[in-house]
Amino acid sequence: MSEYWGLHCKTCDKSTDHDFNHGEEILRSLVKATPHIKAALDADKSGYLEFSIMGHHGSDITIFALEEHVGHELEIESEYGYTEPIEVKE
Repeated sequence: MSEYWGLHCKTCDKSTDHDFNHGEEILRSLVKATPHIKAALDADKSGYLEFSIMGHHGSDITIFALEEHVGHELEIESEYGYTEPIEVKE
């Protein structure tokens, strides 16, 4: 069964579209990598450096995580309204 996931900001109570089918791990990886991606973009003086998620060019999720909600409390959210933390205890 399909289940599409996006990001939800608990700080601002805003959500992205749910673009990633079974995308829990992709979104967790994006959020964990966000500080590093932001630092690389801030250091780039050429304007040629860009980041995207394979198969999801133009996704608003990357912009949401990198520009609008850096440092906020994010979680992943399914299209059915279920939420899960970014960090999962194993």
